[in-house]
Amino acid sequence: MKKLIPVITLLALVLMTTTAFAQYREGAVLLTLNAGGATAKSAISGDYLNGTAAGFAIDKVLADGKWTMGGSISWLKTEETVVIEDDKSGDVTYSSVPFRMNGRWNFLNSRFAANIGLGLGIHTSTRKLYEGTVDERSTTTSSLNVGLPITAAYFLDPDFYLTAIYAPTWMSGAFTD
Repeated sequence: MKKLIPVITLLALVLMTTTAFAQYREGAVLLTLNAGGATAKSAISGDYLNGTAAGFAIDKVLADGKWTMGGSISWLKTEETVVIEDDKSGDVTYSSVPFRMNGRWNFLNSRFAANIGLGLGIHTSTRKLYEGTVDERSTTTSSLNVGLPITAAYFLDPDFYLTAIYAPTWMSGAFTD
């Protein structure tokens, strides 16, 4: 069941429509709502973990639609079951909230649009052990994050489009790699 949820979430991302206030026109403001999946490598077990992601971005289009500047905030969550101490296994939940300022270059800007960018910001990451028990332990850290957002969009009309986003992110000091 734990593997089914990320698959369904990823499928929903592919099929999900995203609304915007305008196409990539100079001076336009875009609001993008996102839902999808996340993959991270556990610092405890070394396993790759699948999880869920959600967030939004707000951008301003500049220079005849060639550049976009803005910010994004996301919420990422994943979990695993590991041996924690004294041969006791338990669930470990990882969550992160990265906030980034993004700059993107729009290299296609018509009915099909695409861009690639660079984002710099901060994140807060939390690791919870024994969540929901009297022995619950929680550790939180904050540090820098860097992202490389890659977006492809298909505009159904100037104010409505379908989009797919791939955003590899590096978060220093996070509990997952």
